[in-house]
Amino acid sequence: MSPRPASASGTESGATFHRAAGHYWRVTEGGTGSDILLLHGTGASAHSWDYLSPILHEAGFRTVAPDLPGHGATDLLPARRMTLEAIATGVGELIEECGYEPKLVIGHSAGAAIALQMTMKGLIDPRGIISINGAFQPFGSFAAPLLSGAARLLAHTPLVSFMLSMKGNRNETVSRVIEQTGSQLQPEALDAYRLLAGRPRHVTGALRMMAAWDLRPLWYALPHLEVPLHLITGLEDKAVPPRQAHELADRVHGAKVHEIQNAGHLGHEEAPEIFAACVLEIAENLGLPAG
Repeated sequence: MSPRPASASGTESGATFHRAAGHYWRVTEGGTGSDILLLHGTGASAHSWDYLSPILHEAGFRTVAPDLPGHGATDLLPARRMTLEAIATGVGELIEECGYEPKLVIGHSAGAAIALQMTMKGLIDPRGIISINGAFQPFGSFAAPLLSGAARLLAHTPLVSFMLSMKGNRNETVSRVIEQTGSQLQPEALDAYRLLAGRPRHVTGALRMMAAWDLRPLWYALPHLEVPLHLITGLEDKAVPPRQAHELADRVHGAKVHEIQNAGHLGHEEAPEIFAACVLEIAENLGLPAG
């Protein structure tokens, strides 16, 4: 476990550290008003909400954005604790420990699956769930089983993680990966991903999360979801095809799809004003009180 403050919480570079579920988490908070929980996707960190959050703060909401296990500055966990169910449980314990009461939860990519898992397990009780380019499908391409096997192998090989991080720190490599998601980010946003990609521990965390990810139980349970679900999808998303949002909506009664033109997988970072407008409209329709 990484060294952290001796007390249950502490601060470092403006972030707050909390101990929950047996390890330390870094949590970024801001604003006042009703709590909105923000859950980032695999390979990112709470930094991915840096452009959307200020708009929500101005609208009268408090945002709570943890770094997921092994990502950013949150402790790296053993592979067995990087499953969807384990991460959802851990975030739930963090929410309870810190006294947050999220009225709305927004998840990007894999973070959307965590949001749904937490809600369906009764770990949070939001008025609504917003998925931004959510990754839910358990069945990928023909190569998916092979990729999962490779991820499991790499997740247990520190030297490979180190080598991948060194490669990922090259400007052209990160830029190419981001472009392959269908998004065009500003230089400062790209720099944040380059920094993360240069950290072996973060790379290991992302690999372990991918290796342990099994969405099948959640996928089959989705028809029982009772909380309003809104699916925001960028029509230029090349990582999670927009059709998946419609396929998911067909499984969840009352789910609504919101399509956004000219936005890729990281649309909330490349066009935060557009995504924030959609989020705020949904919040208003849900009767979410602003501060």
